[in-house]
Amino acid sequence: MLVREGLNECTKAGYDMVVVLGHSEYYPRFGFTQASDYGLGRDSRISADPNYMVLGLKNGVLDEVSGVVQFAPEFKETGC
Repeated sequence: MLVREGLNECTKAGYDMVVVLGHSEYYPRFGFTQASDYGLGRDSRISADPNYMVLGLKNGVLDEVSGVVQFAPEFKETGC
């Protein structure tokens, strides 16, 4: 319920997509797919990390993106 509400709030706030670094067997139930399928990397690299996933909140938005997502510095501090 928390994930669904968070996604609803992201949609209402006008975000185009959501990127997560989470469990590859949990997040697909909400529609997340591997970010590498869309040419999205993280922190200067593109890898096929199955835990790095993306969900488009607007139709077709993932067809228009590629590149590297920069995470907040706090993620590096945790070793993610």
